Amino acid sequence: MIDKKGKPESAVMAIAVNDKGEVLMSTEPNTRKIQNLSINPLSSIIVGGLDSPSVQLDGETIIASGAMAQEVKNQILAIHPDTADYLSATSVFLKFTPKWLRYSDFSQNPPEILELDL
Repeated sequence: MIDKKGKPESAVMAIAVNDKGEVLMSTEPNTRKIQNLSINPLSSIIVGGLDSPSVQLDGETIIASGAMAQEVKNQILAIHPDTADYLSATSVFLKFTPKWLRYSDFSQNPPEILELDL
């Protein structure tokens, strides 16, 4: 995410991935990510690391509202019911749609790297 001055920012988040490949998340309304996404919905996500395969995703994050917010919440809870205790009455729900993906596995030689435009 990028703030209004163009400075990139990141945050650790719990995620759920639905059957469409969308990444679903929740946060609180007073966070930097909500402020930044209100200005610019373009965002990136990285899952994994050097000791395991990783996936980098670039795309767009929607701050869900109304029926979409309830749908995202329901999908998160269906995938990770144990997260129910972390959601509050003020939770904001996000839906990230990837547009580009890079899969990397550096545990092999040569590394396996695959890039896709989605």
